[in-house]
Amino acid sequence: MFLKIQLWGFLLAMAKLGNAQSASVSGCIAGNVTLKFEPVIDPNRNVSSYTWNKDIGPSRDPSFAKYEGQTNRFQTFMDEINGRIFHSPANPTDLNFTNLRLSDAAKYTLVVRYEEFTGDSPEFIVIFSVKDICFDETKNDRKCTITTCFTGENGNLTTPYNSTSVNGFKEVEVCDKSKTGNYSCCNADRKCETRMLSLPVEDVKGGSGNVSNLSIGLQKTWKLLIAALMLTLFVCQSLIGCD
Repeated sequence: MFLKIQLWGFLLAMAKLGNAQSASVSGCIAGNVTLKFEPVIDPNRNVSSYTWNKDIGPSRDPSFAKYEGQTNRFQTFMDEINGRIFHSPANPTDLNFTNLRLSDAAKYTLVVRYEEFTGDSPEFIVIFSVKDICFDETKNDRKCTITTCFTGENGNLTTPYNSTSVNGFKEVEVCDKSKTGNYSCCNADRKCETRMLSLPVEDVKGGSGNVSNLSIGLQKTWKLLIAALMLTLFVCQSLIGCD
């Protein structure tokens, strides 16, 4: 009996420990990001509401946003995020941030509440950080190398051929050899991030020729194999008398 009680206690402790899962997400100032909360929700129960809390210190109301699925109502409770946050009923646990600010960095907790208040409510924590200066991930479209410089207000982008002001973010395209080199993305505090940008690597020429050569080689090998089999059959019938 004592062992059974201990086992149940262990299972309940593990369930409670696994109730609040977490993830870390980072974004760039003035950029956009989707915070994906992935709590374990019981598919056999109806969800009443999704509530997000923002950790802003002790003795302060952490209420950040709330979504009620039955009424399709989404609310925010902090003025600083108004007009910069969006929610889609198709993905009820996600929050979409735009025009990121450094003050958006925080620990966010999603609490899912069922219609019947029994047991623990599923939770998920996202530790969100915002970089004050950064380049976006580099992309290639065969002809150009593309990225984005994020600086926030009063930033600056220095390129191999000029220097230009940046108010939030600026897309960078390297489509010509003369534009390859170091690009420095700097914010108003003169903090910079530098990246070497060059043209995309061209496709290896003569690829179709290599395929043709491979095809010809396979044909020759196949012919030699057939000839060897015919010779073996001839020797077998002439000298050994194979049936």
